[in-house]
Amino acid sequence: MTALAAERPGGCDCGAVRYRLDPGFALEPYACHCRDCQTRGGGPCAVQIFVRKKGFSVTGETLSASRPRPDGSTVTRVVCPSCLIRLWSESSLRPGVITLRAGTLDDSETVVPAMHIWTDSKQAWVKIPDGVPAYRRQPATAEEWLRHLAPDRA
Repeated sequence: MTALAAERPGGCDCGAVRYRLDPGFALEPYACHCRDCQTRGGGPCAVQIFVRKKGFSVTGETLSASRPRPDGSTVTRVVCPSCLIRLWSESSLRPGVITLRAGTLDDSETVVPAMHIWTDSKQAWVKIPDGVPAYRRQPATAEEWLRHLAPDRA
């Protein structure tokens, strides 16, 4: 199943926060291997999905914290206040779009990254599958992102 194909529910570990992605409002997932994602997630990468807020609904209370970034943007991270699972983030650079943590989807076992970014800092033991686009840093333009994450819209 692709991120684009169907309604997809998800939520935190304790179930206090639930969300739903409407069909057609999400792009394909990607894996980010930057040091920030490694540190924040405690793993080799973060698998994420860009989702338009217009097609995203949430039930339950959330807790958020904002932080300025070196590029002048502000990133707001959203967690469940009970179990502290990070669910999504929002960047001032992408109004109307959230960056969902793909592991919080109920069917996260179906998530396969359509591309890998920041591979300059990926862990040496991580192997990127043949044929999957990989960037040393990240795509330079919105068109390049869409070519990999929404090929039918690019």
